[in-house]
Amino acid sequence: MKTLRMVWLICGIICLAYVWGAQAQEKYPIHPIELVVPFAPGGNADVIARIYSEDLAKALKVQVNVVNRAGGTGIQGTTYAVKAKKDGYTLLGTTGTPLTIMYAISPEVTYNPSKDLIPLGQIASIPSIFGVRSDSPFKTLDEMIEYARKNPGKLKNCAAGLGAESQFNLEILCSYNKIKITTVPYQSGGEALPAIMGGHVDIASLSL
Repeated sequence: MKTLRMVWLICGIICLAYVWGAQAQEKYPIHPIELVVPFAPGGNADVIARIYSEDLAKALKVQVNVVNRAGGTGIQGTTYAVKAKKDGYTLLGTTGTPLTIMYAISPEVTYNPSKDLIPLGQIASIPSIFGVRSDSPFKTLDEMIEYARKNPGKLKNCAAGLGAESQFNLEILCSYNKIKITTVPYQSGGEALPAIMGGHVDIASLSL
C-alpha cells in the first residue's frame, strides 16, 4: 500500500505553469493576467486557483482573471494555454493530469509539457480518498474491495474525468486487488460530488 499512497500524493500535486515568451519585457505586468483552469468550476484546481489568484493579484498589482476551459480531462484548457500569445499574460493552474497521465495516454494531446510550458512552482499537495455515502453497505476500504470482488462490475465510481488521478488511483486499486469497478466520468470534482450524494454512483474517488 506504500506504492499506492506515493502515487496519490504525486498525482495530487497542483502545479502552476507559465507560458512565457522568448523576449523579456522591461515592465511586467501592465495589464490583467489570465489564469486558465482546464477543469469545470467547483473542483480542487478551480478553488485553489481562485484563492491563489487573489494573492497573486495583490503581489503583481494587476487583476488576475480565472478562466475555466474544461474538456478532455484537462486537455482543452492546457492546449488553449499553450497556444496563447507567449507574452507572460497567460498562466495555467492545473493538476498533474493533463501534463502527465493524459499526455501519456491520449492521442488528442498536441502539446509537450516539458517543452511548451515552464513550471513556476507547486501550489498545493492534496491526498486522494475513496468516499461513500453513510448508508453504503460497506464502511471500510477492505469491505468495499470484498463487495466488489463478490459483485464484479456492479459498483460505480465517479471521477473527475477519464484519465484523471481519481480514476487512475481506482484502477491501481482494482488491478492490485483483481476487482472490477466501473468509472463514470464528470467534468470536475465539483460535479462528481452531487452524483454520489444523489445515489447515482456508489463511490467517490476524489481529492480530500
